[in-house]
Amino acid sequence: MKKTEIKEILAEVHAMERGELAPGRVWDVQKLPDGSVVRKQLDPETYRQKQARAWQVKTEAAKIRHELNLTQEDFAKMIGVSLATVRKWERGVGEPSGAAKTLLAVARLHPNAIREALALV
Repeated sequence: MKKTEIKEILAEVHAMERGELAPGRVWDVQKLPDGSVVRKQLDPETYRQKQARAWQVKTEAAKIRHELNLTQEDFAKMIGVSLATVRKWERGVGEPSGAAKTLLAVARLHPNAIREALALV
């Protein structure tokens, strides 16, 4: 598989996560108390609409973390803030300061630059 094909696939996956594109099939899989598994097919367009609504309510920090495919803990380490701070930003309880907003913008566009800078500290 070529690198360009992988990038195209990832772009489609991200579009589905943001609710911009409906997937071909969607399954809801649930494990029952008795240990058995039930699989139910969902409507792809309904799923897309639900994803779009969920994406719209996310805070900017949550969107950036999600785009970088990082856990809250790894994201906090990457940008040099506490895990509690990231959680507050994502819940909308606190808001990043001016400097933190700039750092988040850099993290979105150039995540490796931040990783390299933190490695020097």
